[in-house]
Amino acid sequence: MFHGATDRHFVVNSVTKTGRSLNLAKGQWAVVDIEAQPTEDGLKIVSDFNGLAKSAKVQLFSGSPELVPNRSYGNKSNRSVPFKLSDIQEIRVSAPKEGIKVDHQILGYDGYDGTTGISLESGDDEEISLMLSGPALGILGYKDSAVQITERLTAPNGTKSTIATPAAGEWTDQQVVEEAVERLNRTIVMGSIKLSEYVDITPVNSTNVAATGDDNVFYNLTVSDDGTFSDLGKVQGQYPALNIKRTETLGNGSVYTAIAGALPAAYTVNEAWLVKGCDTCPAGYTEYDDGFVYSVQIEDDGADSTLAVEAISANIVTGSAVQVNQEGGVSTYTFVSSAQLTDAEKDAFITANPEAIFTFVAPDVAELCSPDNLTTIAWVAGETCKTQNVTYSIVIGHDECGIAPTAEIQAAYPELTIAVDSTANCSTKYTTTVTTNVVCEECSVDFRALFTSEAPKDYGVHAWQKDPKSYDGTAKMGISFKAKPFVFAGSEEYRDYVPQLATSTRIQVAGGYVVDVNSSFTSGGPTGGDYKVTILSVASEPENWGLNLRNWEESARIAFDGDCRFYHNNYGNLVTGKETNLEAVQPYVDYIIKVRTSTTGQGVAGERELVDIHDYHMLVAPGVHKDVEDVLNDLALQAGVATVQAFGNTSA
Repeated sequence: MFHGATDRHFVVNSVTKTGRSLNLAKGQWAVVDIEAQPTEDGLKIVSDFNGLAKSAKVQLFSGSPELVPNRSYGNKSNRSVPFKLSDIQEIRVSAPKEGIKVDHQILGYDGYDGTTGISLESGDDEEISLMLSGPALGILGYKDSAVQITERLTAPNGTKSTIATPAAGEWTDQQVVEEAVERLNRTIVMGSIKLSEYVDITPVNSTNVAATGDDNVFYNLTVSDDGTFSDLGKVQGQYPALNIKRTETLGNGSVYTAIAGALPAAYTVNEAWLVKGCDTCPAGYTEYDDGFVYSVQIEDDGADSTLAVEAISANIVTGSAVQVNQEGGVSTYTFVSSAQLTDAEKDAFITANPEAIFTFVAPDVAELCSPDNLTTIAWVAGETCKTQNVTYSIVIGHDECGIAPTAEIQAAYPELTIAVDSTANCSTKYTTTVTTNVVCEECSVDFRALFTSEAPKDYGVHAWQKDPKSYDGTAKMGISFKAKPFVFAGSEEYRDYVPQLATSTRIQVAGGYVVDVNSSFTSGGPTGGDYKVTILSVASEPENWGLNLRNWEESARIAFDGDCRFYHNNYGNLVTGKETNLEAVQPYVDYIIKVRTSTTGQGVAGERELVDIHDYHMLVAPGVHKDVEDVLNDLALQAGVATVQAFGNTSA
């Protein structure tokens, strides 16, 4: 008798091709020859099966934590059943093909068919409906993990323009649609989070041309870390002048992105320093002198004054001066001196820098061993995008003495340059420029996002007004709604405490339905009030990601060890080696060996064949996968089954 295949999973962090089975560490995978002579280090590991007969028996091994065996725990490797090469039915592979796919829908003009454009008539008041659903909404607190957001396309009662350059006072479809898009992007959902964090909402405009403005280059930095806010802080701390965002989650790290005018200096990875415990530092480390710690504040407008600080005294340790703070042109430096500073040394520095303030920080510091070669990671230039400068104006009346408040206005906005535009009728008009958001080109200029900006804060009761924008009455208009990927996953210590998700918000779009009918105007436009929805892509979950495979890993643990991990007990999992081998957001290649073994058993009706079928899965990250693939293909050739290949080869 036989039954369906039993699945067993090995999570492979590395492959061992030689040696002995008892030396396998947790996550190491190997094939062993169980018929070879064992030694005190276990069974022989093999990766070259040439010359083995099909009747030869092998076994799949995966190392376990090095624990002292007791009544509760053992330290034997996880292993398959022994099988002959002739028992191998097939070897196959399932490779991750895509990451997170998202819903992408267009309401109105789709960039191709001009008849699909959103078309309003004077006095129209029509509704856009955006339904969002999925786990991300549930985490925010929405009932049934869904929320419906509505916006209105409201046309003025004036004259609609249908020419490229509208006359004064005329309105256009472009104006109505773009204003609705701006309102949608400012919409706040539960948790005081902008809707734009979950969906990219941009206009589709048939009259767009290539963007103009100032170039802004995106630079990317890839770092191995846990992706916490503390990790972001470490990166941000080395680049105080840049606004750095964590933009991508990797299997064992993060991608950080900054916009800069030039390539940022390489990122220095924090490496462990050692408190000096012996007369000399270990190999690879240099002694960092002990001494007395001081700080000094000087006005240097943020310039690098470390050399000047180290010149205060001949006793100051070279390289010990560090700028630890800079604010308003005043910098604070700390430094180490092998002897206390004298009054004469301090007075001499104060004579040259009258604003200098010395502080005695510590009477002594421990001797340290600093690493000789700090690891650095280079930034990589990415896409070049654009920003624009937008003019805002404000009109302020003069005081009772007839004096314009020019100085007061500039003082209220120190980060802006305020200019006088004109003066008339006891008032002055002031202007300033504000930099817009960064906008990148898409597959077509029709799909480019809007340049948007925030007005400066009000000056008392007076609000800044943006210069009017020019619109095109011939533009065919639509609105693109593209969901954003949503990754919510942490490392081992967060596994039982936060959801483990790699998904995207699902969206459903509709629009063009009349809300209020104005009896003086025809309503609905040429489409009868129902705008076409074009679906560009449909959401799907990622394949073979670690967070989706952890249940299989746990099932194998129970099958191999008869035990399971601790729930809500990170300490227990750590000391017993039960932490997962799977990175949450890492895609994995899944290699499968189907093995069919049989034995003869005695039943009521006499002897019968007992058949067991096992599917042994090797879950391995791309990169490491090649070692697994090489071993399996060598095994396949000797067993007489087809070889496998997870990914295409690059051309020579």
